[in-house]
Amino acid sequence: MRATASVAQLLRGSAELRRFFKACCEAGALRLRAQSWQFRDELRERGEWFELSKIEDALLTIAREVLPETPAAQWDRDWARELCRDALARMAER
Repeated sequence: MRATASVAQLLRGSAELRRFFKACCEAGALRLRAQSWQFRDELRERGEWFELSKIEDALLTIAREVLPETPAAQWDRDWARELCRDALARMAER
């Protein structure tokens, strides 16, 4: 929860980051996740340290709340988990 609050505060304070965030959300969840390092680095410059996975989760959570119609907000963690589990099971069979 702390990472989400920190990212939200970061977005509130910067119109440039809000535009970047929106553009990433409109491109999709993979684009948003791929650019999450920039948000992490910005937070680090402000003295807040988070794992990249926490920042990715925070960005996706915020996308679902504030931009629900964007492709990034449509990311379904459960579906992705099942997809990966099936792929790993098939690889293990071979």
